[in-house]
Amino acid sequence: MSQPIKLPGIFQEKVVVFDGAMGSLLHERGANPRRPFEELNIISPHLVCQIHAEYIQAGANAIETNTFAANRFSLSRHGLEDKVYDFNVAGVKLARSVAGPNIVVAGSVGPLGVRLQPIGSVSVKEAKSAASEQIRGLIDGGVDLILIETQSDLDAVCAMLDGAFEFCELPVMCQFTVGADMVTSSGDTLDDIVLRLADYPISAIGVNCGVGPEGTLRAVQELSEITQLPISAQPNSGFPANVDGRTLYLSGANYFGERGAEIVKAGASIIGGCCGTTPAHIESLASNVAGLPLPARRPARSPRRRETIAPETSGHSPLLNLMNGEFITVEVTPPKDTNYVAMVEKLRPLVDAGISCINVTDNPMASMHMSAIAFAHLVKEKLGIATILHLTCRDLNILGMHSALLGASALGIDGILALTGDPASVGDFPGATSVFDVTSDGLAKIISSLNAGLDYVGKEIGDSTNFAIGAAFNPIAEEMEKELGRLAKKREAGADFLMTQPIFDIDALKRSVKLLPDDWNPPLLVGVLPLRSSRHAEFLHNEIPGMNVPERIRKQLSEADGDAAKEIGLGYARETYIAARESFGGVYFMPPFNNFDVIREVMTG
Repeated sequence: MSQPIKLPGIFQEKVVVFDGAMGSLLHERGANPRRPFEELNIISPHLVCQIHAEYIQAGANAIETNTFAANRFSLSRHGLEDKVYDFNVAGVKLARSVAGPNIVVAGSVGPLGVRLQPIGSVSVKEAKSAASEQIRGLIDGGVDLILIETQSDLDAVCAMLDGAFEFCELPVMCQFTVGADMVTSSGDTLDDIVLRLADYPISAIGVNCGVGPEGTLRAVQELSEITQLPISAQPNSGFPANVDGRTLYLSGANYFGERGAEIVKAGASIIGGCCGTTPAHIESLASNVAGLPLPARRPARSPRRRETIAPETSGHSPLLNLMNGEFITVEVTPPKDTNYVAMVEKLRPLVDAGISCINVTDNPMASMHMSAIAFAHLVKEKLGIATILHLTCRDLNILGMHSALLGASALGIDGILALTGDPASVGDFPGATSVFDVTSDGLAKIISSLNAGLDYVGKEIGDSTNFAIGAAFNPIAEEMEKELGRLAKKREAGADFLMTQPIFDIDALKRSVKLLPDDWNPPLLVGVLPLRSSRHAEFLHNEIPGMNVPERIRKQLSEADGDAAKEIGLGYARETYIAARESFGGVYFMPPFNNFDVIREVMTG
């Protein structure tokens, strides 16, 4: 275990009272919640200083800088990523101007606001760099200590600490957010946290946000059994209520102060407030803990290391058994209204012709259509055929993804093609929010976990799903090395089969497939799209990302008219169709403009 850096002297003398919420008070006093509150350090410094002063007057011995989200990832959403240093330095200067010599100024470092690989897209190196950038600003501004707070991702915190301790010689406190089950949203227990952070010279450990005083009391009781470090606790005032469209915390200050004293007696030597707390709460808290001795603790046990057992999946998806060369799946985009019957009936002749599966797209090009899950279920119910659901990362956060996948499984959907998705800005509602909580390989990892009966943080869910997991593969990517790197991540996340964009050069496909690892031979479904005209080919080649129509084919089409051009397109589609069935797992038809008759022409030609 690394030797912790000592906290300032006041922490050895008495229970230290921190301040309470900053953001909610700024909002109440007119700050725009759609802008980063950290910007106020520059444009409305008087407002920030006023709140600092009120907390000190209420009895706080320590205040936090208004820098919670002053990191490059969070600020980049507002085009302010170049202001990280300025906002952090200014935040410290404001707090210091109010604090005087006897008040501790803690530099607030909140979550980075992004998810790390493999679930998200941010690397550990990038997270480390972003945290270092923020902490340098806080140190240069003149803080007494660094407070890494409101954290739920232990891996991210370790990256932040790795960055901080390369240059930081100040005390560092770490506070995590747990739920009523004493587990973070990333699945880490308090034992996990204490064990991992033993490798760092942190000065205190604790909890904040997430729960009110009662839940925080339980967390402190658990922590006091397993760590010798000073324990900090900053509970919410309680649980919020919606009153006339506003989110309000209604718990009284007296209750908060009384429970705060209990938290100190349970082992916390550092106490403050989080969401919903005001100077009145801190005044009550300071009054109730005044005169209480520093808690004397002797850990009762060592933190327990959890056994990690590789999860067993629910079994080999039956859909994969069909991908043996004879497999044919056809893509369909759901209707833009509630009338699903017409579209289903258009598919029936293809089912009668012997196709194996229907692929249902998920609002392609961010254009609005009926729910893909609902339509996939209707297709399966009415036509008795397997379905593969395209699921993008654009429209659902992690919670919504879990719910959608469980629902899709209950409705009998057989496979999921995990996709990133086109941003909402290019579609029918350009002002809509693009979520992108995770990447496509992160989504594949979630599906793989559900197949093993676990959610993505490792909690058991009960009955598991049994999806075949598909991933996109671009065998004609300009930067093939990068494409293979992305594919390796998808493999690691649990991809069972691959689907390509439309292929017009089967030899190029075969060359690319030879680059796949020798020990991985997933079924590959080859994309086939019959070209209808020169204009169609040029549109795909020039406007759709990832599409590549060879110049020789575009030239042929440009020299042909009408039916002749369609025959050329059909001819190339038939060549790819035949070659794909001979050499790969099957065929993935993309009918142009939902024209299913042309698919039958390719199959029977």
